[in-house]
Order: sequence, then C-alpha cells, then structure tokens
Amino acid sequence: MAADARRPPTSTMANTPPTWRMAVAVGLLSLTLRLLMWRVGLGLYENLPAHSPLMPARFPYAPTALRIWANWDGRWYLSIAHLGYQGRPLATAFFPAYPVLLSIAGGSVAAGLFIAWGAYLIGMVYLWRLAADRYGHTAAWYSIVGLAAFPDAFFFGAVYSESLYVALAAATLYYAGRRRYGWAVGTAAAASATSVYGTLLTPALIIAMLRDGASRRHWWSALLVAPAGLWAYMAFLTFRFGHPLLFDRVQSYWGRHPVPPWIGLEMAARAAWQSRWIITQAPWWPVSPAADHAINGLNFLVFLFILGIWAACAAGAPWEWRTYSTLGVLLPLLAPSRGEPLMSFPRLALMLIPLWASLGSRLARRPGLLIAYLALAGPLEIWCMARFVAFRWVA
Repeated sequence: MAADARRPPTSTMANTPPTWRMAVAVGLLSLTLRLLMWRVGLGLYENLPAHSPLMPARFPYAPTALRIWANWDGRWYLSIAHLGYQGRPLATAFFPAYPVLLSIAGGSVAAGLFIAWGAYLIGMVYLWRLAADRYGHTAAWYSIVGLAAFPDAFFFGAVYSESLYVALAAATLYYAGRRRYGWAVGTAAAASATSVYGTLLTPALIIAMLRDGASRRHWWSALLVAPAGLWAYMAFLTFRFGHPLLFDRVQSYWGRHPVPPWIGLEMAARAAWQSRWIITQAPWWPVSPAADHAINGLNFLVFLFILGIWAACAAGAPWEWRTYSTLGVLLPLLAPSRGEPLMSFPRLALMLIPLWASLGSRLARRPGLLIAYLALAGPLEIWCMARFVAFRWVA
C-alpha cells in the first residue's frame, strides 16, 4: 500500500500547521456554539415540565443552570468522584479517567462542566487539525460545525466523558497521521482509560505504523502501552471485585447482551419499524408519551446516517481511519439492549472522529448540503436536549 495514499494533494495546504491564531479561532467558534446550546438548554428546562430529582445531599450544591447538565450518567460520574467504586459493581460500567479528574477538581458539577468544556475546546482544535491535514482548512471548519450540530452534540456540554474522550482520540489520530508515535501512544493510553472505544485506537495505530514502516519498537508500544489505561482498570477491577471484565458484565443491567452484529442490526431495524405509528402521534413534543416511543426510530435513522458517512469515509480515507470507524460502528451492534437495541448509539457516534472529518469534506464541497444538514440536525439536537434537561431520556 502506498505510503502517501492517505495524504492530500499539496495544493490543499493540508500539511501547513495551523498558527496559534487559528487555534484560538477554532476555540472561539466552538465556545460560541456551546454557549448557544447551553442557553437554549436552560430555556428548555424553564419552559418544560421536568422530572429531575434533587441532587443527593452529599454532593456540593449546584444552581439549576448547572445542575441540569448533570443528569443521568452525570450523576454516576459525580458519585464515583465522591465515593469511588466501593461495593458498587454497576458503577464499573463508567471508566475511571473522567471521574478521577472530576475528583481532583473538587467533585462539583461546576468542576465537571469545566473539564468537559475545556476538553471540548481542545478536541475541536485537534479535529480541525486532523481534518485540515487530510482535506484542507475549509473542510476542517465544516467538520466542527457538522459535529456541533449533530443531535447528541449537547453532551459535550454535560457532566459526561465524551468531551474528554474526543479530545484524546482526535489527538491520537492526528499524531499518528504525522508519525509522532510517542504522543499518539500516550494519548491512546489515556483514551483507553476514558471509554471502551479507546481500545479501538490500538489497531488503528498499528495499521498506521505498518504502512509508514515504523520500527518494531513502535509496534510493541502500540500493542502494550496504547491500551495501558484499560489494563490498569482491569487490574483494579480484579483486585477490588475479582473480575477484570466486570465493566462489560454489568451491561446486562441495561438489557445489553452479546449477539452477532447482523442480529443486532436486525433487532434495531425491527424496533424502528414497530415504532412507525409514532409519526401519527405528534412525537415532536419532546416530553410527550409519543416521544418516549420515538427513540428507537430516531436511533435507527441516526445509525443509517452514520453508515452513510462511513461509506463515504471508506472511499478514500487513511486505513487507520477506516479501521477505527468500522470497529466503532460495529461495536454497538455487538451488544444491543433488548428494549432499545441502539441505546446510546447517537451519543457514541460522537466518538467516531474520522467520520466527522469526512463529513466536513462533503459539506465543504456542497454548500447546499450543509443547509439541508443544519435544517434537519439542528431541530433534532434541540429536541434531544429538551428531553435530557427535563430528565426524560438519556442517549
């Protein structure tokens, strides 16, 4: 395989590193988009009937404007930051990197949001650089806008680990593309302590190293050090609970069970088809009973959209991008939930970094496509965010 098959033509200026001014511009754009979504979310909470229980007394007080972003998994992360995993097997489903940082920062909702927003800004700078290296500067800007408008992008502004993971994964792929393997392996190790998706970076790194003719020393570092965060977590689980894969076993609590990917896809399609009657029940009202049943249909439509971007990415993307994206799309199909087969898929899709760079390249070529995308994705993000802040749904 040709070593330069993954590199863009020099005419795109793709290999020109961005200046610090460019990084600041990317950060300002990302921050503006997040502030806009934060204000919209607060307005939704103030005007919709919410069912959010009070924050446990042991947690530091947080005003409503912050507390609404700590729903669902956010409370798990807060509880781990304060109590650890002690005697709570279900808590092991949440990888330790983010709650450890949260604990170090004080364990408050504000600290969780500070980490999430800071990591989001860093992640968007790396996404911009990653997309610019491959497709050019214009496509890189579209990548950021495309990701920010995605229906579940509001999780970047919540007490969740997605921002931290995206920053680490984007940095890993960026450094791998520039053959800075030491940095790539280090960020991959941190990513593997943040999410199970971090383990998918290891095969991507090995493929990049093989193509570029890296030394065996680099191969071994990718094999042994890149998943070091996962190894450390598994060692902890063995010592504390007696099972290294407890984080996977407890997924059955959420109805997940292992199946071949084609079975998972069949389950998702069937669940979406069974909810087709929802279109006659006004599911556009986010807190209505009809909206509760519309999730399977929405999840499947998002899956088809991501599958379309994946097909476009596979056409000419680097092989490490293809490997990571393919494994990332397959992973949710391997453990569907019984009631909601693609549970969490729209949120997990945020982690498929190469697909967002690929989307940016397509949107840059066809401005009309950007308008259509924003017209569909923007209202969907507001709809999903309304359900989240009203404590009606989690992705």
